[in-house]
Amino acid sequence: MAYTVQRVDFVEYKDLLLSLWQRNFQGVNPGRFSWIYEKNPNGPPVVYLLKHEESQSFVGTMALFPRPMLYKGQLIRAYICGDMAVDSQHRSLGPALSLLKAALKQCDKEDPCMLVSFPNNKSEPLTLRLGYKVLGGNCELVKVLKTRKYILRHCNSPNLATFLSWPLDALLRWRYETLIGLRARKYSYELLAQFDARFDPLWEGLKNACFLIGERKCDDVNWRVK
Repeated sequence: MAYTVQRVDFVEYKDLLLSLWQRNFQGVNPGRFSWIYEKNPNGPPVVYLLKHEESQSFVGTMALFPRPMLYKGQLIRAYICGDMAVDSQHRSLGPALSLLKAALKQCDKEDPCMLVSFPNNKSEPLTLRLGYKVLGGNCELVKVLKTRKYILRHCNSPNLATFLSWPLDALLRWRYETLIGLRARKYSYELLAQFDARFDPLWEGLKNACFLIGERKCDDVNWRVK
């Protein structure tokens, strides 16, 4: 089967992109498109569509999201590879390679440029085959504030999960408040609705301390946590 990759205007092809998401992703936030495509403070993404020539239909997509990064203290152009989706009947090696190769060509045009990807276990061999290098692992940490949904993973009774969560939630609140109280003897803190300009000097002091780091100015961080 023959495939081609086209760079498209994401505004013009919004409905098609959303349709691909619905077929290939689960639980997509309805506001995601506006947030990451239309309101990204780093600029609009580069969006590709994968076309199946025999049926003349679009069966896949991938986006490159601009992300200013510092490499050894120097600001460079970078893209985060994301939203890669290919319909199940077209998930062979060739179509996926076509999308990733299009991303590499885009980066070559803007040299110096870096592509950053967070592949899962299945797609990591593919990205390594194309020349990506492993920079490090990615670890997600979660601070539990409400326990009910975690209890439901091991309990089939919603009522029982709610009942058990009350004392556990109270215990967690006591623990966190106690720790904050102990630390407050040495430090003070302020609860803010959003990051403000006071965070930018912190970023200036941090950016030269890391080998590779994404820019973290207050406007960008506020957008990320919305």
